[in-house]
This record gives sequence, structure tokens and C-alpha cells, in this order.
Amino acid sequence: MRAHSPPRRSAASGSIDRVSIFSWLPARVILGFAVLIAPAAAQVTVTGPCVLTSSTCATSSGYPTSNYGSTESCLFSNVPPLPLWVESFNVESSSTCGFDALTVASQKYCGTDGPSGVVPTDGTIAWSSDGSITTSGWKICWSGPPQPSPSPLSPPPPPAVTCECDTIT
Repeated sequence: MRAHSPPRRSAASGSIDRVSIFSWLPARVILGFAVLIAPAAAQVTVTGPCVLTSSTCATSSGYPTSNYGSTESCLFSNVPPLPLWVESFNVESSSTCGFDALTVASQKYCGTDGPSGVVPTDGTIAWSSDGSITTSGWKICWSGPPQPSPSPLSPPPPPAVTCECDTIT
């Protein structure tokens, strides 16, 4: 790894020192400061009839209004390594997930047990259906479930009252 050394002015002596920046980090020197430029995140892409419903969610074809099709095949690429959140999952079931299956991190999911919490470590999610039974399908997201709105704060309880009273008889 080659290091670049843009100039830096020393406050004490007024001389120019050098700062090392590794060559795998793109950098520019602007007014004597090194500015690191982060690469843009790759966008999730899909091949096949599945749908990206937003930049963070995907569905099988037809979801939620109709069943997915038979003999489908989809591949999502550049999926970020974040835990998946399953909004809905209903595909043909079998003990080996040999008919219709969503594959994440080399594990197949079928029936109603989707990949909730699973991280797509290789950046891909694959879907396939066979030529027979179809069902309502699935919707998964990689940004986490929507957060509930914070509830309004309850008023604090009234302060405890202690009385040191004299008794009048």
C-alpha cells in the first residue's frame, strides 16, 4: 500500500510537515487540508420479475395483490450487509425448500419462515419458484422495521406530601 503525503503547515514553526494517507483512500488536498472522499454505496439491483419497492425493500412478483408466478427466478445484488426484516413471507413449503425458496447467505427459506434477522453476507438474495403451486409471496427489507412514533410523555406524579402537624385537642 503506497502512502501519499499532502503538505501540512506546522503551527509552531511555520514549516510544512507531511501527513500520510493510504493510496486506497481517495483524497484531495484543498487549502493545505487532506479531504478523504468516501466511495458511493452501490445501488441494489434486481434481475427477473421481482420488484424493488424502495431503496431498502423488495417483493416477489405480484405481491401484495396477487400470487407470484411459476418458474420465476430473481437475483438481487449489492444488498447491504444489514439484518433483514420480513414484513410478509408465504411461499410453497417443503422440508427441504426444494420447490419455491428465497436464498440468503447460502440458506434457503420457504413456507412462512422467512429470513428475519439474517444478514446477506455475500450481498445477494436469490428467489426461485417451481412450475406448480404459487402463493401470496414475500416482502423483505434491509433497513429494519419502521420505528413506532414515540408516545407522549406522561405527566410526572404529584410530589409526596409529608405533614409534620401538631394535633389540636
